Amino acid sequence: MQKVCALLGLLALVGGLGCDRLLEQLLHDRGQGQGQGGEGQSGTGGVPAADGGTGAMAGGPDGAAGAGGQAGGPGAACGAVSLGATIALAPSAAGQSYRRCQTLGPEAGWRVALSPAGDRLAARTAAGTVRLLATDSWKEVAQLGSPLGQLDAVAFSPDGATLAALSAEMGEVSLWSAADGRLQRSFAGPAASGFDTTASALAFSSDGTRLATSLGTVIDLSTGATTSWLTGAPQAFTLAVNPENLGVSPAGGGVAVLGFAAGGARLFVETDYQIGNSPTSTRLELRDPASGAQTVLYDFYSRALDGYALSRDGRFVARAATSEAAVQGIAAGLAVLDATTGTQLAFDPSFTGQVLSFSEDGSELFVQTGSTVAVLDRTDLRTVSQLDVPSDFAFLGLSGADDLVGSSAGKTSWWSSGTGAVVRTLAFPLTAATWAAGGAFGAGTGDPAALFHFWREADGAVLCGPPAGGGSAPALASLGTPGPAGENQSAASQDGAVNVSSAFVIHGHAASYDALSARETASGALLRQFGATVGTTPSALSIPSGATIYTSQGPDVAAWCR
Repeated sequence: MQKVCALLGLLALVGGLGCDRLLEQLLHDRGQGQGQGGEGQSGTGGVPAADGGTGAMAGGPDGAAGAGGQAGGPGAACGAVSLGATIALAPSAAGQSYRRCQTLGPEAGWRVALSPAGDRLAARTAAGTVRLLATDSWKEVAQLGSPLGQLDAVAFSPDGATLAALSAEMGEVSLWSAADGRLQRSFAGPAASGFDTTASALAFSSDGTRLATSLGTVIDLSTGATTSWLTGAPQAFTLAVNPENLGVSPAGGGVAVLGFAAGGARLFVETDYQIGNSPTSTRLELRDPASGAQTVLYDFYSRALDGYALSRDGRFVARAATSEAAVQGIAAGLAVLDATTGTQLAFDPSFTGQVLSFSEDGSELFVQTGSTVAVLDRTDLRTVSQLDVPSDFAFLGLSGADDLVGSSAGKTSWWSSGTGAVVRTLAFPLTAATWAAGGAFGAGTGDPAALFHFWREADGAVLCGPPAGGGSAPALASLGTPGPAGENQSAASQDGAVNVSSAFVIHGHAASYDALSARETASGALLRQFGATVGTTPSALSIPSGATIYTSQGPDVAAWCR
C-alpha cells in the first residue's frame, strides 16, 4: 500500500521555481459587503487580519533586512524556491480511512500571510494545503495538510513562533512550529457545515494566550480549554471518524473575519449567510467571548453594506450603509462605533461611498466615493484631505506609513495620503496584499504570472516572485474507474473492493447538495464520507486495488490513501 502511494508522488508538483522577481496591517480589507469572504480575497474594508481575514495579530519585532537583502534575515532576495511533495498531516481519529496523501496539479491560486517579523510566509494553495516558507533563505519549512478536506484558514501567533491552521470539515485546529514545521498541538471542535460554510477564520488575542475560531470556539492555549464565543459555555470535543457535518454550521454561516477588539474583551465577527433564495446577508457583531453576549452592528443584505473597518488597536468600527438598510432599522450613512459597547460616536447621514480603512493610529478614516479617496477625522468625520485615484482603482490596503495601496491598469501603486502623489508603482496587478507588523515587508497575490510577490516596503524592492506553476492536473478519468456521475448513482473500483456512491443531502439556497460515500463492498462499512457539494458531486476514482480515491480540488486533484 505504501509503495503504491509513494509512486503517486512522482506525479506531484515538485522542483525548483526560479525567482526573479499583519493586530497591525494584518486584517483582510473588505468593503463591497457582497463577497462571501475567505482568505486572500481582496475587498475594500480595512479590517486588520492576516491571510484575508484569518487572524488578528499584534506585536512581534519588525523584520529588518540584511544589507542588500542578503540571506540571514527577513527580506532576503530569493534565488530559487523548491516545493516538496511530502505533506505533514494534522491528527485524525483512529480508524479513519482515506486520508490526504498527495496532490496532482499546479497548486496555483496562493493566498498568503506574513509572520509579524516577516521571516515566514504561509500560503494556502488552491489544492487545500499550506506551504510554509522561510523568507530569509526561501527554503520550504513544511507543507501542511488536513487529513480530511482542506486547510481553510491560517494565522501566525503574535510572537511569530506558531502557525495555527483550521480544517473546517474536520472541526480541527492544529498548531505548528513556524521555525521547523513540526506539529505542536491540535484541538478538536465542531465540524463546520459542508454546504453552509462559505468562509473560515482564525484570530489570536494580542497576548497570544487565546485563539478564536470560525467554528464558534475560543481556545485557551495556556490550559487547552475550549469555550463557545456564542454562549460562553465550556465545550469538549473529540476527533471523530468521518466528522463531516452535513447540517448547519455552528456559527450559522461562513465567518469571513474574526478579530479581538477592545483589548481582547470583545470579538469582532463578520458572518455571511443566506436564507432560502434571499440575497446573501452579512452580520457584523461584537461578542463577549466570556458570556456570548452579542451586540449587532449590522445584519441585513450584503448589498446594502458599503464597507466597514476595524481600527488596528481594536477600539473603533466604521460602517457605511445604503438607504435600503433602513427597512431593517439601520440608518443610511457613515457611522463610527465604539468596539466595546457598539455605541455610535460619529455619524454622517449624507455619506455615499465605501469605507476603506482606518489609519495606522486609528485617528483617521479612509473612504472612497467614485474616483476620490477622502481622509476623514475619526471624531467628527470632517475631511482632512483627499486624493484622486483612477476609475479602475481597486483598494488593497494601507502601508505602515498610511500610503494608499491599490491596483489599476494592470499595476500596483502606492499613493501618499498627504499629497496624493504616486509614491511607487510595481509592474504587476494584485488582488490581495498583507504586511508584516510595522510594515517593513509586504506580500501580495493575484498576479497570474506569479505564486506571490514579496517586497521590502522601504524602497519597494521586489525580493521574491516565483512564477506560477505550469501544467495542469491529470484528468480524473485517466486515473482509474470514474466515480458516480450524478445523484443516486454508484461506481465500483476495478477490483470491486470499494464502492463509491452519490446521494442527495439537502436542498438549500436554490441548489441541491449531494455527498459522496466510499464503502467496503464486502461488509458495507463506511470508509470515507466526503462533504456536501452543489449539484452533481465531483467524480471520484479508485485505482484498481481500491487503495486510493482521487477527487477534484479546484484546478488540482487530491489523492486520498486508505
